[in-house]
Amino acid sequence: MKVIDIQQAKIHFSQLVDEAVAGGDVVLSRAGQPLVKLVPVVEALPPRRLGTDAGRVVIHEDFDGPLEEFDDYR
Repeated sequence: MKVIDIQQAKIHFSQLVDEAVAGGDVVLSRAGQPLVKLVPVVEALPPRRLGTDAGRVVIHEDFDGPLEEFDDYR
């Protein structure tokens, strides 16, 4: 984690942003006290809609019935 004073951050802001986007931890501090953390913006996925495949999947009555290949083992 990289901790940098706000005054230094003003000078190197572009580099700090690039480092945060690349996955690095960048914390801005004032007088040695951590204040904020730079993190990249992650686009949120749209909420899932249940039931969009309704009618496209068929589960037959004998889905969990015994398989002929295993008759010798029963």
